Amino acid sequence: MTTIQFDNSLMPFSIELTSEKTASAGEGAAEPTNVAKSTPNNFRNVVFAAIVITGCGCDQSTSPNADAPGAGSLPVNRQVGGSSMPVDVERLTGSSLTYIGGSPSIVWEFTSDSFTLTIEGEPPPNELFEALLGPGRTASRMTGGWHFAPDTKGLMFTQINAGDESGVDEVRLSIEPAGLVRVNLGALQYNILDARQRAQLKNQEKPAE
Repeated sequence: MTTIQFDNSLMPFSIELTSEKTASAGEGAAEPTNVAKSTPNNFRNVVFAAIVITGCGCDQSTSPNADAPGAGSLPVNRQVGGSSMPVDVERLTGSSLTYIGGSPSIVWEFTSDSFTLTIEGEPPPNELFEALLGPGRTASRMTGGWHFAPDTKGLMFTQINAGDESGVDEVRLSIEPAGLVRVNLGALQYNILDARQRAQLKNQEKPAE
């Protein structure tokens, strides 16, 4: 008999290997067979050990996908998993979107049918400029109209202007929720403040009288 002792500080136990003879068909001789028997410590200890050993071999790493076409020079952030709040007309109306990368400062402000986009700082979001204004053009402030695309998975921006100059007639940028307080617009991710949250923030910023 061979005894294997598992020295577990939480649930110590041992397993005994004993040899038993079993008869083979057509032969008088019997071959010894190892039989595992757990000591009376508790059968659930054996189960616990099996779970621990199996679990140690599992790969529990995660690899969030941060790829997005058209990201260009600016980093792209994608939230994976978690709860999301739908993005619809009601939520966008009166809201502001602020680029989470910090620099450059990119802020969208929406009414029920128009938008204002302000961009300040470096590096310039060239892909966004090109999408809204055309190749080789930049601006610190743009305005225009917007509405949801028929499939509701994109925003259509129309009649885009940068000062006295016109941008493209129409362009579509994909939009999707990225958790409770963020959205992905085009290749970039933004924090979103709805109309109610913006009103509360403005009230908090008012100087005390």
